[in-house]
Amino acid sequence: MDTLALLSRLVAIDSVFPNEQKISLFLKSYLSKLGLKVQTVSSGKNRLNIVATYGKSSSYISFYSHSDTVPVATGWKYDPFLLKVIGGRAHGLGASDMKGGLVSILKTAQYAVVNKLPIKIIIAVDEENISQGAHDLVNSGLLKDVGCIISAESGQITDLSKPYSVVFGRLGHSLFDISIKGQTAHAAEAHKGTNAIHNALKFIDVIEKSPLPTEQYLGKPRLLLNSIHATTSAFSVPDICHLQYSLLSNSKLSDSDFIALVKKCMKRNKIKGSIGLHPRTNPYGKSYTLNVSHPFIKKITKEIFDIDKVIPTYAQSISDENIFASRLKIPVIVIGPIRGNAHRAHEWVKLNSIENVFVVYKKLLHMYLLDTK
Repeated sequence: MDTLALLSRLVAIDSVFPNEQKISLFLKSYLSKLGLKVQTVSSGKNRLNIVATYGKSSSYISFYSHSDTVPVATGWKYDPFLLKVIGGRAHGLGASDMKGGLVSILKTAQYAVVNKLPIKIIIAVDEENISQGAHDLVNSGLLKDVGCIISAESGQITDLSKPYSVVFGRLGHSLFDISIKGQTAHAAEAHKGTNAIHNALKFIDVIEKSPLPTEQYLGKPRLLLNSIHATTSAFSVPDICHLQYSLLSNSKLSDSDFIALVKKCMKRNKIKGSIGLHPRTNPYGKSYTLNVSHPFIKKITKEIFDIDKVIPTYAQSISDENIFASRLKIPVIVIGPIRGNAHRAHEWVKLNSIENVFVVYKKLLHMYLLDTK
């Protein structure tokens, strides 16, 4: 299939997490027919991660994509599962995040087989949720012979004229549950109590104005208030208010550092409360940055990115790259197509950028093979 036909086929498959079975089976069949050895790793019922290998190598260059998408956002004016091309941009659910990049990977897999170049393809489920697939892939041991991962994701793209996007690092992510206390009282005598919501608003103002440590490449951490909730069982002053915060962190602000900061803010402002990490089944993704002095990174920067005038950036969002980089301790490089409207209606990817990424991937295959001989 050519680029447009393949992208149309992928977009037509509903793979909103956690329902990735149809696309996983399609990709398993597609890669098998190309001539790759396909293995699967389960992340629960009908949730298959894929590791497809061709050739022999003690250190594979691997190309990564996730197969799931977010749910359909409000505002679509046409069928999100029917690819629509407007002015060189292909619109459809997942076209941006990240089926456009997946097309580049599938074309690279075919190229590797035709040219007898060793390659490993990694496709994960659940990236749009809690990265269960990425953790299960690492736990499987099937990635132990991977020396470098190239992800077809993209960062926050500001210059749409560039041929493709390159990301050298990402902020990490953690989710915190915070409870702010007050003192209940009858609503008719509210002055005798302390409204927990008022205390929470005071805390929000304080914590969001608190200075956070800056890192050279990733910049400042970011705080996002996800929810605020308080109720009373009767006609009373609410005595507790629950907050949930997302923290996009750099290496200078750990989870324990943020917890200490919150407790300090509470004590200084005489606010009673508690904080803890929101429980989840696997670890949160830590921030990471590439070692720009790594010989292979220096080589591809000079021979590919510099020539194409693409300056690597550092993304303000988390992805499965955080999991692979922190757990496998290998270079994880993002090289993805120019795209827009991720997680929004009418998301899109530039068709010519998918081809540009494919061209880069072919170069990387040859360069990595020479570098590891």
